[in-house]
Amino acid sequence: LRSEGLCIDLPIICSMSSGKTLPWYHYTNEHGLDGILRSGRIDASDPSRGDAVEGHGSYGTNLPPSSGTRAIARNNWDGGWEIAVERGKTDCYVRCEVPASELRKHPGHGDVKHGGILVHPNGIDLSKYPTKYGRVGQDPVPKAHTYDPWSDLRAHDDGDYRMPGTPGRDAGRAYMGQACVKSPDKGHNPRRS
Repeated sequence: LRSEGLCIDLPIICSMSSGKTLPWYHYTNEHGLDGILRSGRIDASDPSRGDAVEGHGSYGTNLPPSSGTRAIARNNWDGGWEIAVERGKTDCYVRCEVPASELRKHPGHGDVKHGGILVHPNGIDLSKYPTKYGRVGQDPVPKAHTYDPWSDLRAHDDGDYRMPGTPGRDAGRAYMGQACVKSPDKGHNPRRS
């Protein structure tokens, strides 16, 4: 039930943002995707570690998986793109619909004219945005797996994480394009009874 942008079915956390959203793609290897799904976050990169040329924040791009691993890697890693591909940094992706007002936009490093770097200054909380994830070349975005913190947490509880295809993966809640998820520290989830 909704009233003026608020969820009535408490305890619920809603991401209600107005304005244009952009598809924000974060590429990583399988180990990185596992960590992201376990934590429910994409942490911000720190310039003091030398991995954040555009400043503090979570790095993504506007390039979808269909752009190809070489184009994505060149766009995201400039001179180190070949090492990124060797390390599987373009094997998996997370796609979030993020309000444009929350992102800093920078030109991409590669030769794809429309490629760009999109930086979220505070890190990405997956439960705050409509989110999908998958393997590049195997899970096209329309068929990607919808992030559901409840089934993704359960997939990790037994320590035997099996990427996509686990029952319940696509059971995430959404209401008119707005992400709504039950707060993990607040009682019983009737959808999972």
